[in-house]
Amino acid sequence: MLNIYDLEVFSNFFLAGFLGKNAEKSQFFEISDWKDDSKILKEFLHQENLKLVGYNCLAYDYPIIHYILEMGLLDQKDPMLVTNMIYNKSNEIINDSSSSFPEWKVKIPQLDLMKIHHLDNKSKSATLKDIEFVIRHDNVEDLDFDPHSIILDDGDRDKIILYNENDLVATRKFYFKSTKEIELRKSLSKKYRVNLINANDPKMGAEIFASKLAPKLGIPIWELKKQQTERNLVLLKECIFPYINFKTKTFQDVLKKTKEVIVYDGDTKGAWKDEVIFNKVKYKFGFGGLHGCIYPGIYQEDENNVIVSSDVTSYYPNLAIKNRFYPAHLTSIYCDVYENIFDERKMYPKGTPENYGLKIALNGTFGKSNDKYSFFKDLKYMLRTTINGQMLLAMLCERVAHLGQILMANTDGIEILIPKSNVEKYYNICKKWEKFTRLELEHGNYKKMVIRDVNNYLAIKENDDTYEKGCFEINKLLWKDHSMLIVPKALKAYYTKGTPVQEFIRNHNDMFDFYMKLKIRSNFKAEIRYVVGENINNVQLSKTTRYYASTNGGYIFRNKLDGDTTSAIKKNQRCTIANRHVDMPMSDRHVDYQFYERECSKIINAIDQGQLKL
Repeated sequence: MLNIYDLEVFSNFFLAGFLGKNAEKSQFFEISDWKDDSKILKEFLHQENLKLVGYNCLAYDYPIIHYILEMGLLDQKDPMLVTNMIYNKSNEIINDSSSSFPEWKVKIPQLDLMKIHHLDNKSKSATLKDIEFVIRHDNVEDLDFDPHSIILDDGDRDKIILYNENDLVATRKFYFKSTKEIELRKSLSKKYRVNLINANDPKMGAEIFASKLAPKLGIPIWELKKQQTERNLVLLKECIFPYINFKTKTFQDVLKKTKEVIVYDGDTKGAWKDEVIFNKVKYKFGFGGLHGCIYPGIYQEDENNVIVSSDVTSYYPNLAIKNRFYPAHLTSIYCDVYENIFDERKMYPKGTPENYGLKIALNGTFGKSNDKYSFFKDLKYMLRTTINGQMLLAMLCERVAHLGQILMANTDGIEILIPKSNVEKYYNICKKWEKFTRLELEHGNYKKMVIRDVNNYLAIKENDDTYEKGCFEINKLLWKDHSMLIVPKALKAYYTKGTPVQEFIRNHNDMFDFYMKLKIRSNFKAEIRYVVGENINNVQLSKTTRYYASTNGGYIFRNKLDGDTTSAIKKNQRCTIANRHVDMPMSDRHVDYQFYERECSKIINAIDQGQLKL
């Protein structure tokens, strides 16, 4: 029996809420001065075949449940002793955020939606309130209680129960939206005979790779996972392939300077970077990959020119496979297994669990090669991959630049605007590059590219499908900011169909596309100030607030808790709080359409100004 669950913990009040996968109503179990549901909670938790789904449950909710069961707290006669012990355990878990509850100890099967979407990663972290904003949940309100406060009356209790119920409904909504990810993990767990139910994509990839590598090395997987190659430092001149060469001084200088760099373990950030301009394109080198971009502008095919996009097939995996380099402790057998995975993936159609599982097994190794907790760790392997990847792509750019105008170079591929008369020459040079590097290029065409910079662009394919990035992105990853999606939607209509921005925005009726999210750090607080006659009324806001630009409403400010620092959010702009979405005619919302039009104009103007440089 599968239930969504969430806990609320205070020093004198404990609430466990559960919502069945298809249930109409939630169940609540309370332990407090007012009520003691210990006996029936115990019966509920000992149900046969009970499975629990939560958000961040393996890091917080389940360790509390496990503690309650291990300590026999549900058999205690003193509710206040129980709530206090649970409260202390909760604080212990919160204060030791680095700890992780081992899944092999779990007594009630858990599905943690935060983990499978990798939202527990520091660089991609998202709270349940963030997810509620993304999935367009009607109510994204936070509790206005201090977590260390004492629950004083029935009014407080009712607020907590309603808050918990809202989070249960939101988590269930997210559960159903995660069906594809959940079924993938079930399928791959069965195929590889390893528990991947709560694994994020990189972890799944590593587990699949390990299942294939360990037998070839003749060791058990647990032993493989203990292995690493530790290096105090790496000389980049020892990493660069000897056959890399450039014809122009611009790139020859980059290569020469790169060979002089020493990278120390644990201090890779910013240890190597370079920047050059070649044929109107600014190229930036760094451990994150090569990035190059022409001036902002609109570039499109015509009767004389085409835009060709060329990407290296499985670039980083094939660099290692073809050049036979590997994490030192894994020996050359690593390359054999890597190549087998690459070949095996071709056997499965795209979109199948098998194809996707092998894809993440191929692509996840580079990211793990500088992870201190990974069996792939070898700093030199990581550096050989990224340095040579950038140098070889720069070689391609240098060789073809004279044939047209390179628009972008981005980690594993390039886009070039080229006269039709030079296309055959371009492909011939690409073939020579492929033969030289033993890598393969996949080619395609764009009808049009709208570029603000290397991280913000819109590419329109021959079949009118689009690829959007940055300020043009509509279908964003969960951890990204989904605020005012009306802007990229209006820009897309403007650049693909010629629809005026004002016309699109003022005829758009999905209010969620106008909403913005304000997230405040723990050392700040936010408030909205309403001007009422000659008076100003201040209303404190929660850590996460949903709002929109309006022609009435108040002004939002952020204040630092330990000082007098105050800053305006959307300076001189009136806003309306919308933590609770209510259906009503757009005309009654007083949306400040001009605000959103100005946001679009900023991007359009930046592109137009860049075009003037050409």
